[in-house]
Amino acid sequence: MVSPLGGADHQTSFLGHTFREKRSACTPAEVTEIVSADRLKFDAILVDLMWNDFDLEWEYDGLDVLAGMFARGRREDVLLACQGHGFERAFLDEGSQHPLVKGVVLKGRQREALLAIRTVAAGRKFKDPMINSEITPPERSIGYFLSKSKRLARFAGVIASGRVTSYQEIARALHVAPATANRVPDAFRPMLEVRGEWRDVRGPNRQALIFQWCGENAHYILSWCRRNVEVLGVDPQVFSRRSRK
Repeated sequence: MVSPLGGADHQTSFLGHTFREKRSACTPAEVTEIVSADRLKFDAILVDLMWNDFDLEWEYDGLDVLAGMFARGRREDVLLACQGHGFERAFLDEGSQHPLVKGVVLKGRQREALLAIRTVAAGRKFKDPMINSEITPPERSIGYFLSKSKRLARFAGVIASGRVTSYQEIARALHVAPATANRVPDAFRPMLEVRGEWRDVRGPNRQALIFQWCGENAHYILSWCRRNVEVLGVDPQVFSRRSRK
């Protein structure tokens, strides 16, 4: 059992308490070490979808764990644990479609959590009707549109980083022509229209709409860009969250 839900200093959740005697991980280095160890084999791996840490949540999440496992040839079944917060939705949309994920469970629902772990460990899928009803259809998910358009992903990533405040700054950050950066609305409009989040506003209000949307979805956008940075062909630093200090 691998769970970033709580190490010795992070026994804050029910699942963290329940499995505190098992092999657990709460840092990226510990997770990487565990999922990379060929000598270890798990019936199921419990992974936090989001980690409630002011710094770590911008650098690492459960989707990074899945990517690390897949890249290293680990094929154990995974159960994702989430809080049920709204900002987890995009992570849940992508995570639920991952081939290793066999179920999603809410951390606060103790009985269902134990049932889910037993179900996945036995090689079966766990389905929670309440969670499944909240998952966005794949063709409307943010990750789907980012994967379809590198230009959209680059624009969204640099805006979500908090490093730019105008189209001109986007052009400088991505080393593109100002005319290219001025087409930011054209890149975002198809996605936002399909998702029902587009408003037909003009000028500064349109820029504000796009920047606000990227801010609201910044955690997921930066996670996606971080995990796909080689495909995007951009310096990873461009997608790192600007320090708040």
